[in-house]
Amino acid sequence: MVSSEYTEVVKGFKVKKAVFDRLYDYQVDGIKWLYKLFVQEAGGILADDMGLGKTIQTIALLSSLLYFDKIKSVLIVAPSTLLINWGKEFRSWAPDVKVFKFDGSVSSNVRLRALENVQRNGGVLLTTYDLCRNYADTFSQCDWRQFIWDYFILDEGHKIKNPTKTTKAIYNIPSRHRLVITGTPVQNKLKELWALYDFAMKGTLLGTYRSFKMRYEDPITKGLSKDAMMKDMIKANKIAENLRQIYEPYFLRREKQEIFNSNRDLKLKLPIKIDWVVWIRLTQEQINVYRDFIALDSIKELILRENKKSIFLHILTLKKICDHLRLLSKNVCEQLLSKNDSLSENEMEKIIEEDQMVNIEVPDEILIAESGKLAFCLDLLEELKEKNHRVLLFSQKNGK
Repeated sequence: MVSSEYTEVVKGFKVKKAVFDRLYDYQVDGIKWLYKLFVQEAGGILADDMGLGKTIQTIALLSSLLYFDKIKSVLIVAPSTLLINWGKEFRSWAPDVKVFKFDGSVSSNVRLRALENVQRNGGVLLTTYDLCRNYADTFSQCDWRQFIWDYFILDEGHKIKNPTKTTKAIYNIPSRHRLVITGTPVQNKLKELWALYDFAMKGTLLGTYRSFKMRYEDPITKGLSKDAMMKDMIKANKIAENLRQIYEPYFLRREKQEIFNSNRDLKLKLPIKIDWVVWIRLTQEQINVYRDFIALDSIKELILRENKKSIFLHILTLKKICDHLRLLSKNVCEQLLSKNDSLSENEMEKIIEEDQMVNIEVPDEILIAESGKLAFCLDLLEELKEKNHRVLLFSQKNGK
């Protein structure tokens, strides 16, 4: 019965036929790569382009390893916004796998029972980076003894590229196999690249950061500097190539264009991509604030002085005005209000002190009416919903 329900992907490893039949060829290749790492007892970085199914490939691997008792316990850490998707994908691709959530949506007692259940009976535990930091010691013990997870997976794993308390806590959780999932593997600094592999490979691939810096980071950085000598550039290229050869077996990235160009069947299944650029009119209130801002004496002075750095900062303010007025900082509100003759001095002070432009709670309809972009976006979403389209909406994070 098992032989008919499962398809052999590679010698010694089978995937449920119902799952295998839904996978694209490149996803099967990804599962083969993941299983190879498992056999080698090595970690790795799965860095496929966004939308190519990193979660699906991972679940296909885990579900088979769990079914055939090659692993028992799995810990998956992801941003809180992605936990729902992980649960959804498990239900779709591996409904038989026992999945538990250890997040803020349930009480502390429920969380701890879920953890105990996975540690004792097996399954998958989904949690967030914050909770992983706060409960690292709890994740690492069971019955007062050290507990070792069979698989430890970080989604959006680039979050550990810097030495924070969360990173330190994650490093200390014992595990036999580790996997980093990220759609943005290209790091600004070689130290960040080292951090990802240091976690995935438990420090066995690139050594300590001190030795890595001396052997790779320093000479490569020196060769890339604008005043580098030719000998330093040649040396840097040679060392960079050597570094790439070391980590390449443990790194997998496929980009959309690469996949589409090599897969005719996939091209036929997917609709043509259309980029639609829409020009949105500002609301009258946005227009008024925009004009008031560029009319400020401080802005005129900056333009005359041609202070490019400061001008750039004020361009960002203009961009916020075009997005939504309630994105404006308290300082900008203060400048604009000082030009408003219709408000008394006491009214201005009250608004500025309480930061009402930013924090005041207003009805949704007012928030929508205050932004041309938001109004258009919501109208478009309503239309797409009526036509049963699935939508992926991207937005820049606005942090204070």
